[in-house]
Amino acid sequence: MSQDIRISLKDIYRILERQEKTRLTINGRKYIIKTDATKNCDDAMYMFLFDETSEDKVAYITSGYCYDGNPLTEQLNNHLYSFVFGYRTYEPYRNKGIMTRFIQQVTSVILSEYDSVVLIIMASNKRSEKVAIKKWL
Repeated sequence: MSQDIRISLKDIYRILERQEKTRLTINGRKYIIKTDATKNCDDAMYMFLFDETSEDKVAYITSGYCYDGNPLTEQLNNHLYSFVFGYRTYEPYRNKGIMTRFIQQVTSVILSEYDSVVLIIMASNKRSEKVAIKKWL
């Protein structure tokens, strides 16, 4: 394969809506997933998780990273589709399993819709990477 097709957060959100998976219940609390058209300096898009009751932003997933570099480019070129993402949980919501569940929801819809896909986590530390792969450990 020569070049992969990048999956966007807009694509993922459309799938979440179609599959009626924009709402989550985690530890008895209800959350809702929404997108934001705001782009950061890297032209990344955001998908936020909101507490449905308080309307607080709980966490976000972002994508749109540049991913040039030999090992990463080689990996991407072996798959038809890719989703390169990072994420963050806001302080009061950390260590409660919320981000793990949010990522599971998003990655499960990606894997249900796309063949030959690679998901790449742009994490700054090992602990953060483990959050994303808990489902498969």
